Amino acid sequence: MRLKRVSSEHGGHAGVRAGQGRESANRVRVVLEQKTRDDFQNRLLEQIAQSARVCERIETELRKHPAPELEMMIKLHRVFMLDLALKPDLSPEWLKLANALMKPALDWARLEEKRKDRELAEKKHRDQLEAAKETRQKELAGAAGGLTAETLRRIEQELNLL
Repeated sequence: MRLKRVSSEHGGHAGVRAGQGRESANRVRVVLEQKTRDDFQNRLLEQIAQSARVCERIETELRKHPAPELEMMIKLHRVFMLDLALKPDLSPEWLKLANALMKPALDWARLEEKRKDRELAEKKHRDQLEAAKETRQKELAGAAGGLTAETLRRIEQELNLL
């Protein structure tokens, strides 16, 4: 009812103005949503770039100072766990996180141990094959060299008699 009154008072243009207001509000909302998406995307890209810079610094340091062996990593983890356990305000999430971070290192240690065992088994197998080959070669060489010149001459004489 009020819209009709306002519309009639302003020559029927109130509805047009209300529609323009909605369109304007929609445009503002779209612009704000786009700006929010752009801001989020820019923050995300900055975080990725920052992570890349950190990774590059770590890789540079690792090239200068090679990473410690697994045994040293396990020792460092034990020290870290002891240090965490001694803190009075430690939350259980920190211990869970420390254990979760150590799991890949322990899995890697198991894989390395299996790889070493497999390589050792392969080496033993190659050595056994080589030893068997050498034994066969010696047997063949001994068999061929087992006939003396005299025995060979006698065999030839016997064959000529037939």
